Amino acid sequence: NQLPNTIAVGEETYPIVSIGSKAFINNQVEASATIEMPSGILEIKDYAFYQTSIGKLESTSLIKVGEYAFSGCTNLKDVDLSSESLTTIDDYAFNGCTSIAKLPLENDKVQKSLTTIGVAAFKDCSSMAGKLTISKNVEHVGNYAFQGCSSLTDTITINGSDNFDMSSYNMFANCSNVKKVEILNNNVKTIGTYTFLNCTSLSSITLPDSIETIKSNA
Repeated sequence: NQLPNTIAVGEETYPIVSIGSKAFINNQVEASATIEMPSGILEIKDYAFYQTSIGKLESTSLIKVGEYAFSGCTNLKDVDLSSESLTTIDDYAFNGCTSIAKLPLENDKVQKSLTTIGVAAFKDCSSMAGKLTISKNVEHVGNYAFQGCSSLTDTITINGSDNFDMSSYNMFANCSNVKKVEILNNNVKTIGTYTFLNCTSLSSITLPDSIETIKSNA
């Protein structure tokens, strides 16, 4: 289902540039529907698709995904965010989306633009498989951002911007099948509390020389 890119008000036609807060909240979407965002949609606001039955999301123009925008969408399997402008995936944006099979960050366009991954943005996305790369443009990853992503089995590679730090807690906690972590940013000084808690398959971790503090139970 492609959403319209304009709306008529009387004799005037206006472009649609965002999906409003709580627009489709609580199952006002056909079960397992594919939602294709028109190229003019720049923002999906807070709670827009919260706990709906959406099955697939496609967008090429988003700048921001709001807080809880897709939280609890347990039927959501495929997220294609092929946008060169996406800067922010806000707090709890995809929290509890237990069916997403592929991490939407592993996309060349997103890797070049994304700067902020919010608190619990992908928490308990337990079906997301493969590797995870935090790109060189990312400035902040929030608490619990990837906690419970238990199907990540490959390497977590952390680059981040010059201002990036890892003081957030529980960032990768309960990623129980991750085998390798590489922190390649030489500006990182602190690894936060419970960052890798219960990463029981982790057998290799590369730390930069800049590390000064590893907090409790990291």
